[in-house]
Amino acid sequence: LLSLDKTMQSAINGFKTMLTAIIILVLAWSLALIIEEMHTADFITSLLSESISPYLIPAFTFVLAAIVAFSTGSSWGTMAIIYPLMLPTAWHLSQANGLDFETSLSIFNNVVACVLAGAVLGDHCSPISDTTILSSLASSCDHISHVRTQMPYALTVGVIALLVGTLPAAFGLPFIVNIVISTAILFLIVKRVGKKVESSH
Repeated sequence: LLSLDKTMQSAINGFKTMLTAIIILVLAWSLALIIEEMHTADFITSLLSESISPYLIPAFTFVLAAIVAFSTGSSWGTMAIIYPLMLPTAWHLSQANGLDFETSLSIFNNVVACVLAGAVLGDHCSPISDTTILSSLASSCDHISHVRTQMPYALTVGVIALLVGTLPAAFGLPFIVNIVISTAILFLIVKRVGKKVESSH
C-alpha cells in the first residue's frame, strides 16, 4: 500500500523511535551482567551473616530486591541474583537463632514472596526497565514524565506492603489481617489524598 519512498521513511522513523529504548535496554542488560560477574550475592551474604534478626530478613529482602530491580531495570535478573543469596541466608539465620521449623519455614516463605514483590516494584519504578520504556513509547509520553507520574503510586503501595504486610507477617500475624488492614489504609489514602479526575466532556 506504501510507495518505496514512504516505506523507507516509515522504517527510518521507526528506527528513530526505538533507538533510545534499545540503547537503554542494552545498557541495562550490561549492568545486570556486570553485577552477576562481580559476585555481588557472595559479598552480601558475607555482610549479612549473623548480624541481622531473622524476623527482619523478609523486609530487608523486599527493599534489597526493589533497589536491585530499580538499578538494573530487570525483575527477572533481580530474582536470579537475590534468590540464591537470600533463601539460604534466611534459613541459616533462622536456625542459628534457635527458631523452630514452622517459624523458620514461615520466614523462608515470606522471603520468597518478598523477592517477587520487591523485584516487580523496583522494575515498575525503574527508568531503564523494558516495560517502563515500552509503556512510555507506546503512549507517546515523555519517558521521564512517565516514570515520575507512576512512581508515587507504586511507592505508596510498596511502603504499605512493607510496613503493614511484610513486617507483621514475619512476626506471625495472619495474612488475612494484613490484607484487611493494608486495604483499609490504601482506601483511606485514596479518599483523603486522591483527587477526582475532571471530565473532558
